[in-house]
Amino acid sequence: YGYAALAVIASLLTLSSFAKVMKYAYFGKPHLDLEKIREVPFLMKLSMSMLAMICAGGAILLVPGIRDIFILKAADVLMKGTGYGLAVFGGLR
Repeated sequence: YGYAALAVIASLLTLSSFAKVMKYAYFGKPHLDLEKIREVPFLMKLSMSMLAMICAGGAILLVPGIRDIFILKAADVLMKGTGYGLAVFGGLR
């Protein structure tokens, strides 16, 4: 029962620390120096949106059906090495 008691005490301490963070982060009054904060420029919003789309696209590529179409074909090309180059450029001789 000793480990269970320690686990309960640790979880209560964690809960209290998160409650304190919630109190000051969301329900407290903002500091006076934070009143000068303004909205970010358009280019920063644009670059952040583009990065978010790249991340979402990378996550979509991990879906099994889509992964078979895009990533596995590229992996086969890389694993076979010069075979792809010979198949593509072989007619140029």
